[in-house]
Amino acid sequence: AARCRTPVSFTLGVISMRYLAVVFVSLLIGCTTQPSPPPLVSGESILIRGIITTETATEFKRELTQSKITRVLLDSGGGDVESAIEIANLIKKHELDVDVIGKCYSSCANYLFPAGRTKTISELGIVAWHGNAHHLLYLHKTGRKPVNASDLAVLTRLTALESAFFDSIGVDQFIC
Repeated sequence: AARCRTPVSFTLGVISMRYLAVVFVSLLIGCTTQPSPPPLVSGESILIRGIITTETATEFKRELTQSKITRVLLDSGGGDVESAIEIANLIKKHELDVDVIGKCYSSCANYLFPAGRTKTISELGIVAWHGNAHHLLYLHKTGRKPVNASDLAVLTRLTALESAFFDSIGVDQFIC
């Protein structure tokens, strides 16, 4: 009996289109301004989901002191740079494993993901970078995207935090 086979290029094209659709929808969902749920502990794992805020960092730190955490599960569209670096420093300090189970964009990809002792991206996980504070400072210095004086002061402070973080984990920050 003859078998009907789908050409490989067609199959890959359908898969690629589905993947792009998932990424596009995830990006749109990540742009909403829904309140972020606090980190959720289950066994030795803690889930960081939603937008990273100062509250996320505070709750994460609190959970580390109250629970035996060995793994961080990530499903976040990013968020506050300073809070993400604070969490990333704790991930590094406590030698926690990181597992991307959904999306990990922006501050999540820049800081939380590379801070892990081991890093895993699940079958449904997506890690996406789009630049960092150093990139924004570079755009300012080259005149491509100038920022005002107060934003420049914040950007300068954030680049110092970034440099210290990336130096501590031994990763070139141009990954972002």
